[in-house]
Order: sequence, then C-alpha cells, then structure tokens
Amino acid sequence: MINSELEHLFRPSDTDRHEQPNSILEHFLHGYSWFSIFLLLIALLAMTHSLENANWVDEMPSIYISTLIGFVAGLITIIFQIKYFSKSLYVGTITTIILSLSTIVWNLKTTNPATANQPYLHINEFLFRIYDWYSAVVTGGISNDPLPFVIILILTVSLISFYAVLSTIRWKNPWLALLPPGFVLLTNISYLSYSKNVELIIFLFIAILLIVQINFMRSLEKWHVERRPWPEHISIQIIFLGIATSFILVTFAWLTPTFNNWKPVDTYFENVTSPLQERFEWFNRVFAGVSSKRDLPVHSFGETMPLQASISLSNTDLMEIETISPGNFKAAIYDEYTGFGWRTSDTILVNSSGTTIDAALFGTSLTQSQLREPRSLTVTILNPIPNRRLLFHGEPIASDINTKNVINTQSNDIIGVTPKDRLKPNMTYTTVGAISVAPIQSILSTSLDYPSHIKEHYLQLPNSLPTSIKMLATDIASTAEHPYISARKIEDHLRRNYPYTLDVNRPPPRSDVIENFLFTEKRGYFDHHASAMTILLRTIGIPSRIATGFTLDTNSFDTSSKSYKISEIHSWSWPEVYFPGLGWIEFNPTPNRPLVQRTNQPNWSPDSLALGTEILPFEEEDDDDELLDELNTSSPLGISEIGDSTESNILTVKNILQVLIFCAVLGLTLIAITFIIWGIWLYLFRKVPPNQRYWAKIQYLAKWAGLPLIANQTPLEWSDLISKSVGNASHFRVLATSYNAVRYGNPETTYTSNEVALISSYNEIKKILLQRIIAKPIVKLRNLLPFINAK
Repeated sequence: MINSELEHLFRPSDTDRHEQPNSILEHFLHGYSWFSIFLLLIALLAMTHSLENANWVDEMPSIYISTLIGFVAGLITIIFQIKYFSKSLYVGTITTIILSLSTIVWNLKTTNPATANQPYLHINEFLFRIYDWYSAVVTGGISNDPLPFVIILILTVSLISFYAVLSTIRWKNPWLALLPPGFVLLTNISYLSYSKNVELIIFLFIAILLIVQINFMRSLEKWHVERRPWPEHISIQIIFLGIATSFILVTFAWLTPTFNNWKPVDTYFENVTSPLQERFEWFNRVFAGVSSKRDLPVHSFGETMPLQASISLSNTDLMEIETISPGNFKAAIYDEYTGFGWRTSDTILVNSSGTTIDAALFGTSLTQSQLREPRSLTVTILNPIPNRRLLFHGEPIASDINTKNVINTQSNDIIGVTPKDRLKPNMTYTTVGAISVAPIQSILSTSLDYPSHIKEHYLQLPNSLPTSIKMLATDIASTAEHPYISARKIEDHLRRNYPYTLDVNRPPPRSDVIENFLFTEKRGYFDHHASAMTILLRTIGIPSRIATGFTLDTNSFDTSSKSYKISEIHSWSWPEVYFPGLGWIEFNPTPNRPLVQRTNQPNWSPDSLALGTEILPFEEEDDDDELLDELNTSSPLGISEIGDSTESNILTVKNILQVLIFCAVLGLTLIAITFIIWGIWLYLFRKVPPNQRYWAKIQYLAKWAGLPLIANQTPLEWSDLISKSVGNASHFRVLATSYNAVRYGNPETTYTSNEVALISSYNEIKKILLQRIIAKPIVKLRNLLPFINAK
C-alpha cells in the first residue's frame, strides 16, 4: 500500500526515533529542524521582498542583507548556546544590531563624493544626521531626513529574523516566530495600492506549514519523554491538514480585497483613527522624508506643514461649497520657517466672538478700514477631511457652529478657526470671511512703517538659511522700491522660471528645501512656490506668511447642484504680504493658476462694489504701469497635469493603527467564537450531575469522532474496547470506574475520588478525541483522492 510507504518516508525507524542528538549537526537534523529552518527562511524572504519592492526611501540599504544578517546570527547563536555558553543570546542580539547599523552607515551618501569611501566620514555623517533629527523631535521642528526611518526598518527586520530563528529552533514557538514578520508584512502592504499580494499568499501558506511542523516537533519531544510510539498515519494527517488549511487561507487572502482598498472599511478606519492621528502629528513632522504610499491629504492643517517631495492629487470629492464667487479658501496660516517646512509658533485657543452670520455680512469697522469685502460660504462635508480647521474666504469673521479661534500669542493674529466638535461626513457649516478688494493705488500708497510685532514675527528666518537665497532676492527686487512692486517682481520671477509639477525629487538630507527648489530642482508645486516667495520677501525686509487651504475657479462649478465640488486637486498654498493699514493681501506665484486680480479704480471703496461682482484687473495708467502690465501678461511655464491618485510623501500612523485595530478585531472575534462554542458545550450538560459530566462529555466526543457506542456494554467494557483503537486505556478506566461508582454504587455511601487524576485523564482523552474529530474530514478527503488510494 502506498500509505505504508509514505509512513516510512516521513518517520524514522523504531530503533532511533527516541535517540538524543550527539552533535550540533544532529541537533539541527533531529525532529526535522532543517525543514523548519527552510520554511522560516521562505516566510522571512516573503516579508523582505514586499518591503524591498515598496521603495520607501532612496537611501535604504538592501533589506535582504538585513534579513540574512539576523537569520545567520540566530543560527550561530543557537550553536553557541548548545556548545559553549548560555548567555550567547545577548551577544547575538548586540552583534545583529551592530552589523545592521554597519550596513546603514556604509550606505550613507556623504556630501563630499571624493571622500565617500572613508569610513569615519560615514560615521560622522550618521551621527550628525541623527543629532539633527533628535533636535527636531524635542524642539517641535520638522525633519525630512529618512535616516531614522531606515534605522528603524533595518533593525526591525534583522531582529525579527534573529528572534524568529530562535523561536523556531530553540523555543519551538511558531507564533512568536511568525507574528512579528506577519505584522510587518500586513503593515507594509496596507500602504500599497494593489490588493493582490503574492508575498502575503506565500507567507500565509508557509506560516501554516511551519506551525503544523513545529507543533509536530513538540509532539515528538513529548512522545520521546513518555517513550511512546507515534500514532498511526500521523505524518499523512499533518501534511493534509497543513496543506488544506494553507489553501483555505490563501484563497481567502486572494479573493478578499485588502481592507486598505475597501472603501467602507477604509472610511470606518478613517473615522476611528483620526483622533489618534492628530495626537501623533509629531510622527508626521519628523518623518516627512518617507513616502507613505497611501491616500493622504496634502495638508493636514495642523501645527506643522512639512515641504514634501512628489505628490499626486485625488479627484475624490471631499466637500461641496456654495458661494457667490470662487477664490482661495483659507484653513491654516504658518509663520515660522525651519528650513524643512513650516510651523505655527506659540498659539492659544480663544472662544469665537459669537457674531452671527447676518451681522458678519455687513463687515466690521476693521474690515471696512482695510478695504475688505465680507464673503460667505456654506460647506457640506462629503468624505473624511482634516478636522482641525474651518474654511474661510479671507480673514475669519464668523461661523454658524461652535468654534474657537487659534490666536498667535506674538502677533495676536487669528491664524485659524477650529470646531469644538469633530467634522464628519454629511455635516454642513457656514462661515463669513473678508477678502481684500483694495485697488492697486491704495496698496502703492501704504507706508513702510510696519508695526513692531509684525516686523518681529513675520520676518523670521532660520539661522541656517543659505545666503544664496537673499542674494537671489536682491537680484530680483530692490529694497528701495515699494514692497508691492518687489512682491510683484518676485511673483513674476517664480511664475516665469519655475515650472509647476507634482513630480519633485527629495532634497538631500540636511539641505534647505527652498534652496534646493530655487537652485537645484527648479520646479515644484504650490507649496514650493508659495514658500519660496515668502522667504524671498522676508530676506529683503517685507513681512509675509504662508496660507494653506483650497482654491476654486469657475471650472469647478457643478451646474446640477449649483455648487462647487472640492477635492484634493484643489489643494492650494499662497503667500500673503502685509501692508500697513490694509492688512494681509494674497499673491499667487504658482504658474498653473492665474494671478490674483485687483481693481485699479481711483477713489474706490468697498461700498462701490456690489456683493459678488468680479474684481477686474487694472487698466488705467499709473506710476508702475509698464512693469505691472508686463507682469500681468506674463505666461506661466511648464504646467504639468494633475494626477488622479493621491500619494502623499509623509508617513503617518494611520495604517499602523489600521493593522493593529484589524488584528485586535480579528482576535476579539476569535475569542468571542471560542466563548460561544464553550457556552454551548456547557449548556449541553447543564442537567447532568457534576460528578457524571466527565463521562458524558467523553461519550459525546467519541460519537463525533466516529467511535462506536454499544448500548449493551458497561462503561468498563466500552472503555476497554475504545482504548484498543485510540490507546490510553488507563485514563479510560479511571473515568469509567469513577462513573460506575457514582452512577451504580450505593447512594447512601459517599465515594471519594482523586479529582486531579480524574481531570488529568479527562483532558488526555479529550485531546485524543479532538484530534480524531479534526482528522476525520482530512481522512475522508484523502480517501477521495485517487493518487492516495493507488496501490
């Protein structure tokens, strides 16, 4: 029979099955350890291949090398533990860390290519970059250096491989070996855009085989201690059980889309994890140089705004806006430049004034003096959006929901308005803001006498700002001319010479992002253009700041709903320049959208312009007519297409939280199912006397296992008959004797029994019967396969 031949292939002979290994090589070969090592290596390589293909950062060394370092170090550690000393685990861990860090240091790109092969320069570069990143963490700064992420990933992979080997071979614990790499693999693929993951399928298949294999090895050790022979056909059952389980899980993983691409689940996770994401914003600002591979907003409107590399913009509708005219809708303002991005300086939350919408539409004394016109907009949220800020058309005046103003403590400016309750889909709110409609003559007539708090706060520049940026600003504009003329010259220079594109290379580590944009990359998108204009203006003494939000034009109007639809495509940043008496005025240095239009009518006031009238560009002559005409007729260069999918450049905690929540939900579901089955099991025996339940439970299990129940046999006779088939006659007799004494003995006599022995016998028999119940369908399946029954 071929069944017998397979049994002989998969089990050792009766003479050597219980012999202990005499050498290190025999230790690995004993109990099929070599096969477990092979399966574990494939599982780890599946995880590694997925990470390698994700291409997280440019400076990532080979992850395969890290996996092999941990794997080989684990094997060597086991050998040393066996033959030399027991503390080799600590030595192996430290060695794995040192070797992994060495691969990172050697792979670093130094600033001087001529000395790139000198090891001490790599070490200095490593230490300086780690110090810079640490400073950004503790000071609330921004870092676009991917090195910390590289260290975390490489050390995680190598240590997972190291301890996976120890867990598999030394500790015989498959779950400890497989759960960490499985978690890393799930987290990695949750960031990727495709749902059919070959690595996950391979990992699941190998994981089940490895779990079955290691549990079989543990059973071998137990049988060795008890000097028992193997159960019949155990190898065949193990093989079929492992393959069948693997096939089911692989099929499930292939047919079920990953939850990161399943819209209802993704929306649910977005709502659940958004509060946690806001608490972990520091994670985003110090890992700004890592591509997230996920659909994330370009702007979070939080305390920081890292300047990213390549992005794409999704066309999924986020909001529906009703307004009388399109324009820029402001959400957040940033005032402090760090060299890698923007952040808000010290702020406090103050309850909003409580002005009604109707009253706000008449404006305030301040808006009238600054030549500003109130504009209202009604926002209906369609999909999850950043919850930190409301949108305003210009400077905030009022809203119809409970809000708090975000006040800058140094300048006393309102830099944003945050809702007291979270913004959720299908929620609607109305705001009123005031936009500047000052004519050009009014702007040109403003003085240069800036308030002290404006000069102190909105001329901030980092000490590390390259001097080349200031030299470029002075080449473009003169400090002797009016700030408006200088602003228009810088605006025109950026529009003419820096094409718009979403495909931007990452700047070198420790380099200023704006310097890289102006002198190396020479292309970018709205964040880069707006930031560059703001920094250039500050270097020549003109107060400015950067605003973020969305922008709309007439092409975004939906004729069916009579409203504007906003998506990530409409994300926008723009600089605002301060003019005494008029406040903050918008500019647009990004060439893919038109210039901000202004009127040039003499003796103009807001009352002369009907609400909703389009503000036209100037036409009449004035002192800077030739310059301004040239600037207004300039044509933008290099406008590139806007993508349809979002790939933000910031690594967030959203997907890590998703994986954790998914695993927790799955675990709780399994626990709930276990408790339900356990409750039903207890319910079946609720009417059976306590001292007879063990025997009753054994009879139920025997019936489900396909063992015969003969009515005319006594418990002892039946137990002797069954024990011939499944073994463990002594345990059966303990249960049968106890049942006979209680069931058929003298009711007036109190029988005492060894409860510990009774429970032990019941557990042993239950385990054997459960194995037969599980193996029963496998045996039936095996009998249906023709090649198994062939002779």
